[in-house]
Amino acid sequence: LTGMTCAACAAAIERNLKSVGGVRKATVNFAAETASVQYDDGAVGREALEKAIVNAGYGVRRGDEPAPDRWRCERRPADPRISALQRHASAVGRCAVSPMR
Repeated sequence: LTGMTCAACAAAIERNLKSVGGVRKATVNFAAETASVQYDDGAVGREALEKAIVNAGYGVRRGDEPAPDRWRCERRPADPRISALQRHASAVGRCAVSPMR
């Protein structure tokens, strides 16, 4: 799976997969960027499952495709204001999140 940035993304994909007729169980692993789906072969096919993921706003990477370079894709130019916030948050034991541009 591609395009997930948080656990809420994984939950959205799970909801879309579970809404497909014939799907008995769907579990998305955010960290591994994978989905496990139990479904009835006669009722639904891989294409419908992939469509559900794409309709949720995410991408599907097949097993033979190389994994994207997550760090390169997510890296943003340094902003001194954000760096100061991250240092401050680190000092109080919290994790600062950089804003999306």
